[in-house]
Amino acid sequence: MKKKIIFFILGISCLIIILIGVKLTCFRENLQIEYKNVIMDYERKNIEYPQIYNMNDESRQQEVNDSIYNLVLSFVEEYDIEQDISYEITKLDAKAVSIIFTIESIGSSLSDKLFVDYKAVNIDLETGELIGLNDLVDVEQVYSLFLDGKYEMIQGVNDVAELDAQLLLDMYSEEPLHLYDFYVTEEGVVIIIMISQGRYYAFFEIKDLN
Repeated sequence: MKKKIIFFILGISCLIIILIGVKLTCFRENLQIEYKNVIMDYERKNIEYPQIYNMNDESRQQEVNDSIYNLVLSFVEEYDIEQDISYEITKLDAKAVSIIFTIESIGSSLSDKLFVDYKAVNIDLETGELIGLNDLVDVEQVYSLFLDGKYEMIQGVNDVAELDAQLLLDMYSEEPLHLYDFYVTEEGVVIIIMISQGRYYAFFEIKDLN
């Protein structure tokens, strides 16, 4: 009789533990994926970058955050000069995060003139891998819409707006992978075209994508 009681109690305990685990899992799955800001002081360089949290898979979350950190570090080490790095998250959901980094550099060899570079990072939160433009959309459709003038220049200078669309597209299509020159918004994608490194960039938003 005592053995039956003990087995009964053990069975009830296991059931309670399982139910608690299911409840915690469901609670975690319903959490909204968010990010927190991290500030890093690195050899005369003021760096801000995001770290993701509330992902269901904690090991994948760590992998994603390590990727963001390592990418930012690679941006920092690209130039051995004073820098400020800031960012904006343009889209974040359960599947992916899209980040645009602004890298302001002061080059002492050019009379301390300020240079600005941009790097966009898009990461698949389910795999932890970088997303290329062709992973999200039909690149040829993007090119076609661009040539048809179906875009909005959201950042740039008047001289850029007057450039021939084919010339601009030729500048963009030189890099077939497009890992750092586009980001995603709620309405479409923004392609970043470097007109002159560290000096002029143009941002074009294309919304009419399938």
